[in-house]
Amino acid sequence: MNWSFLDNFTVSLDSQYLDSMTETSQARKAGAENTAEVDSYFLLNGKLSYAFSLGESGMKGEVFVAGENLTDADYEYLPDYPMPGINGMLGVSFEL
Repeated sequence: MNWSFLDNFTVSLDSQYLDSMTETSQARKAGAENTAEVDSYFLLNGKLSYAFSLGESGMKGEVFVAGENLTDADYEYLPDYPMPGINGMLGVSFEL
């Protein structure tokens, strides 16, 4: 979901729900069965950005703050390989 408000601000949100699933086997032989399972999880990520332009140079840019796993879900893509909890970043991007 993207929502632009005021003149230059944008909020972006995305989410993902994954039911429990069986993962690919790590065995290196024919006929190996998929027996490793991971639990279900729900993720929510978000970003707030401000777009700007630098005078007559034509250069455009964006300042943003983003957060991932905002629900602080405890999840893993592969058994015994945990993913990070809530985390974030700040950044600036430029376009010539």
